[in-house]
Amino acid sequence: VSENIVAAAQQNSSCRPTLVGVAYDRASATAMLDALEMGLDGIIVKTENISDLAAIAADVAARCDGQVDNKQRASDQGALAAARVTAITPLGMGHRVCADLCTEMRDGEGLLVGNHNGSYLLVHSECAENDFVASRPFRVNAGSTHMYVYDPVDDKTRYLSELRTGGIVRVVNATRGTTSRAFVGRAKVERRPLVLVEASFESSGRPVSIVLQNAETVRLMRCNNAKEGTTYQGAVSVAALRVGDALLGWEDATDSGGKLLGGRHVGVRIDEFLEER
Repeated sequence: VSENIVAAAQQNSSCRPTLVGVAYDRASATAMLDALEMGLDGIIVKTENISDLAAIAADVAARCDGQVDNKQRASDQGALAAARVTAITPLGMGHRVCADLCTEMRDGEGLLVGNHNGSYLLVHSECAENDFVASRPFRVNAGSTHMYVYDPVDDKTRYLSELRTGGIVRVVNATRGTTSRAFVGRAKVERRPLVLVEASFESSGRPVSIVLQNAETVRLMRCNNAKEGTTYQGAVSVAALRVGDALLGWEDATDSGGKLLGGRHVGVRIDEFLEER
């Protein structure tokens, strides 16, 4: 029903009404929020289930907050930033995770992944056509199972090894500086040859590193250097990556002494001493 209402409203673009629906549980609220990718303008929730109400409020907030490059978020938690490659080291065999999502990604979209809390690189989706395998726009070959995948909107991390069917990750669009929620359809873990990519952020000199499958189809995101404005400049295969290349990543905010603002417990930022090597 929600989709029919949204479709009818789109046909009358010159005088579009405000669309509001009544939801009785989380399932019906979700259907209204996502109808034809637009959703209704608002929902009235009629339920005595407090947990449902809290979940619906969180769903609404997640859909409203899709920016990762606005000034408030950049100053509070971190920002997209340029990192210069300092070393590329083949490691041998290990377990890596392909995150197969229930969405199709485009050029410039992927996940923020890293070895350490507070510093991540953008791993590109496998949407590009290539000479080796068919395009898989739903997939991010995200790297070794131990690494963090970061959600810059909720400011939370989880291990790649924790991804499961039905889980949620945050896809970053480097071209627009926006994010979108995506559901995990499958997490595919296999043993593959790995490579360690090390870099340092140009603005702070802080190190950032990532362990990826050593394959032509695994790509990171090039960018301008920090002085030129840090914009997305296309995907680059780890097989073609060179020391000195500028990559797009995410650098958490620090205190006046350059230290990270706390550690993490089950992915949530907390105020504690943390040193990761």
